[in-house]
Amino acid sequence: MAGSMKFSADHYRLLQGRYLEHFPEDFPLDLIHDYSSILRFRDYLKNSRPDKQLLTILLDTVLLKIERSQRFQKIVLLKLILNHLNCNDIDANILNKVFRVYQQLICDEPDEVCWKLSKLLKDRELLPEYIDWLLANYETSEHILNRILRYPVKNKAISQWAETAINNEELINRRAEIIGLILNFRPKYRHRDHQALAWGIYYSKLPADEKQRLLDKHFYADNLGELLKICEREGFPNLIAKWYQEITAQMDGAKFYAPFGS
Repeated sequence: MAGSMKFSADHYRLLQGRYLEHFPEDFPLDLIHDYSSILRFRDYLKNSRPDKQLLTILLDTVLLKIERSQRFQKIVLLKLILNHLNCNDIDANILNKVFRVYQQLICDEPDEVCWKLSKLLKDRELLPEYIDWLLANYETSEHILNRILRYPVKNKAISQWAETAINNEELINRRAEIIGLILNFRPKYRHRDHQALAWGIYYSKLPADEKQRLLDKHFYADNLGELLKICEREGFPNLIAKWYQEITAQMDGAKFYAPFGS
């Protein structure tokens, strides 16, 4: 090493901090052991490589704070957890801790925190007992309702809940999503609200060919505009062509009543 000057701990911390700014993926996990150390190194942790061990430390820290009813920087910790949830090998133990964090906070926190909590479960398949809790508590939080309506795969319990929820007037603005859940296991389902039915087909987890068949089956004058939007989103130009040909024939080859763009 050049020079003979001895370096102090302060020198080392200075150099270490600058090094980690450039190479956050090399962050030494042994520096993280409690809430204070997480806050101290949070700028490095948010850029470090997703790590299962660090994720466990973060989750345990949050759960301990909740258990002791201690205040903590929820947004900071949740952002770090979300980053490290991208690591490989997320096992049942970690998912259990993730759901416990969600469960303990989702009903009482402001929207800013709840949006972060929702991301913890977004696009994740859950154990039956977790789904049962969501269904039992959907009325307490719009965020819980969103996780039910946007569940990533078909689920029998959720679809059975939807069969009852479709008659709940307080959920009328979510009717299309509820219909989508029903259609997942009952594709012959019909509803008098043709526009909601069309979007229900869109929201369903049915395969593309089945969606096309149902959209064609429920092709009505009062939902044509919505059907066209859905076809554009889903990439079904063949349906647009089919309907155009049918309506053209129905109108006996009549010319357009107005030029394009009028």
